[in-house]
Amino acid sequence: MKKYFFTLTILFAASIAFAQPGKKPAAKQKAPAQKAPAQKEMDKMMEDEMKGMSEDEKTEMRKMMKTVMPSLQEHNDKIADYPEFTSNKQLVPKKDAARIAAIPKKKLLQADMAPYAGNLFNKIMSKGDPAEVALAKKIIAQNPKAAALGGAAVLCMLQGHPQAAMALSMKAVQEDPSNANWQNNMASLLTQYGYPEQAIPVLQKLKNQFPRNTTVLNNLGQAWLGLGDVDSAFANIKRAGGLNPNHPEAKETEGVIEETKGNTDKATDDYIKAIESSINPFTETLIKNNHGQDKLDKLDFEKLKRSITIYEYFKKDWIKLPVLEDDVSAYEKNMSIKNGYSKMFEQLKNTIDTLAEASSAEVEALMEKGQNEFAKTMMKENIKGLNRMSKPAVTVMKVLQVYLAKWMLDFTKESSQLMDNINAQKIIITKSGKNDKCPDFNRKNNLFLTYANPLIRSFHENKIEEFRVWLNAFCTWSWHITGNPKNTIMSACIAWTGAIAGMYEGAIDNQYAIEKSCVKQDGDGVTITPVPNIPNFACPSVVRVPVGADWQQLSNAANNFDINSLGTKQNANNPIPNHSTAYTADRNTIAEPGKDPSTKTANGSMSPGTINDDEMTPLSKIPLDDLTPLPKILDELTPLPNIHKNKLAKELLKKMMTADCKDIKDSKDILKEQLEKMMKGVKELEAYEHIIEQIEKLEAEIEQKETNAEKKEQLKKQIEKMQQETDKMDKYEQVQQSKKEMEKIMKEMDAMDDKKFMKDKFDKIIQAVDEMEAAPAILKDIQQNGLQSSISSGIQAPGTFTPVKGLFN
Repeated sequence: MKKYFFTLTILFAASIAFAQPGKKPAAKQKAPAQKAPAQKEMDKMMEDEMKGMSEDEKTEMRKMMKTVMPSLQEHNDKIADYPEFTSNKQLVPKKDAARIAAIPKKKLLQADMAPYAGNLFNKIMSKGDPAEVALAKKIIAQNPKAAALGGAAVLCMLQGHPQAAMALSMKAVQEDPSNANWQNNMASLLTQYGYPEQAIPVLQKLKNQFPRNTTVLNNLGQAWLGLGDVDSAFANIKRAGGLNPNHPEAKETEGVIEETKGNTDKATDDYIKAIESSINPFTETLIKNNHGQDKLDKLDFEKLKRSITIYEYFKKDWIKLPVLEDDVSAYEKNMSIKNGYSKMFEQLKNTIDTLAEASSAEVEALMEKGQNEFAKTMMKENIKGLNRMSKPAVTVMKVLQVYLAKWMLDFTKESSQLMDNINAQKIIITKSGKNDKCPDFNRKNNLFLTYANPLIRSFHENKIEEFRVWLNAFCTWSWHITGNPKNTIMSACIAWTGAIAGMYEGAIDNQYAIEKSCVKQDGDGVTITPVPNIPNFACPSVVRVPVGADWQQLSNAANNFDINSLGTKQNANNPIPNHSTAYTADRNTIAEPGKDPSTKTANGSMSPGTINDDEMTPLSKIPLDDLTPLPKILDELTPLPNIHKNKLAKELLKKMMTADCKDIKDSKDILKEQLEKMMKGVKELEAYEHIIEQIEKLEAEIEQKETNAEKKEQLKKQIEKMQQETDKMDKYEQVQQSKKEMEKIMKEMDAMDDKKFMKDKFDKIIQAVDEMEAAPAILKDIQQNGLQSSISSGIQAPGTFTPVKGLFN
């Protein structure tokens, strides 16, 4: 049974994650005859994990898991309720004609925003819950600036303080009515907490201002849905999903409406698209209720990679594959390289075995105490590690499990086919002729080496890269389930280290080294190859996201955001709305999940959203019935977002949303460190621009008619001098890139027929400098005000929030 301790850990963790509490159906509702969804999920996962066990081992496992439920119930009594629903059609409320009629007919203008928000603020502060009002007053007194209040509103939402969140969002609009983002967040909070009729005038004003912004379109659609106006909701939601197919709230709500129309297949496709954009338990429930379990079980890891954070425990080229010389005369050298790697792998295996024995000692000692003690202790340890990313982590782990099973079958099959084909070609290429001599044998063997080794290297490089990404994802997300109880996660990652090392070893062994004919060679030389460092799996991957004025950690230790500069504690009795929060540095726009980095919150769980490297999201095909008339398109030609701001914000978020296993630092220290690095690069701009001026002078000279060898040599010397000056600087990323560009120029110098390619190269360098020029002001703004958070409303289960009647009358 010891060999299954990691399986047991996953089962315990999954049990905790799935068995989160749900409100019981109302008395009038008939209880479903089948098992509860959480229990069915646990049963299915248990059966999946037990494949390959003997019947006796399965019996022991089931017996052990029976001890889990009492501890779970005790834990669940302390958590906020999120209503269960077994039909997605329950999510669409009946049309509320009275509330729709009460929506103000007058269109809001920019000048109306401060008084509109102020009016709402005064009402909630006079009629709201005393504790919530007191919290809002305390925060306003601490820092009355709009940026601080807007950030505090997001924090209060995530800490379970609905009325304080609304009040602070209103006060932010009142203090800075020109900021469209504060208006969006105020409207989103109003909708999600049950007051969509108050949000619609604001969102209609924002739609006129940002007609193609998918956060605004989604939020307007969610507001209309909250009032039961399905047609108005669908028009806005469908447009948002068409413009931004990776917007999780838009796609899942589009699916719900499609399902109510009877389009169940289209609905499942929308749900799958939503969960690929952001893993969360709410969308999982939508898929299961629509009988889409088969598609859920086949989630594509290749698509999921763009929307989940993956810490690089194993860096690219953790072990660099050697390139052997495809020549028989290099046999001794090639064998010396192979022998060196062979000795290195032997040492690496010994190290892995030693680490594996040490890391598993604690859990093996626990198993010696018997099944009951093991189950009791592991349950306690797993409950201790439960966090906001636990449920999404279980889903990610299931996807990784399915992906790996198929990947291993494909790898075995493709590897066998490759070597069969190569061996068949070897017979053909090296076939001896009647009068062949030693030089002929050597020539044919060289041809074979030239054919075979590049194919082998290419195949293994691709497969190792696929497995490396999978393994990094595995070690990242297994930590997020419930931490590292009794070092089980560390033990699993150490074991997989042996697997990836074996892949590297096979890639080198498979390459051919053929000795020279008619010459005695022993091939026993050894080129010393250093043993690579094994990653430190003892530390968790930590995702850092901006929440209000602070950067909060999402990790196995994050149950709440109680450690914040405002001293706002979590109210665990109140649920958190299903929504996404996207981040940008551009104060003149509203961030969009699916395009900008984001986090998704659903049923109390939280997971990072899209953090990709694509600067622009490709436009999707828009259905014919969704085309906008030409006059309206001309009206929609609003200024594009500031690309420089988006680029720098994304770069900063990526650095902050990455684990630092060498030294788990405070989030403030990391933010300061990253901003200082970026600012340092900006300060080098003046010195670097001096070099660019010289490049521009050279460009002018290049366009003249001199093409003789002397001029080429002169240019080469000048570029070398510029390189030397560049080397003296602490290289900012653009400086580093321009250096590489110059190196390419030097290599291509002798082969050039004209000077056009040099102009193209220099244009790229100058463009990089232009981007750097925009950096100082943006970074200073981030230092002072942080990143801007934009809320995208999600669909809420009935009964999640009960609005206070008359609060805004």
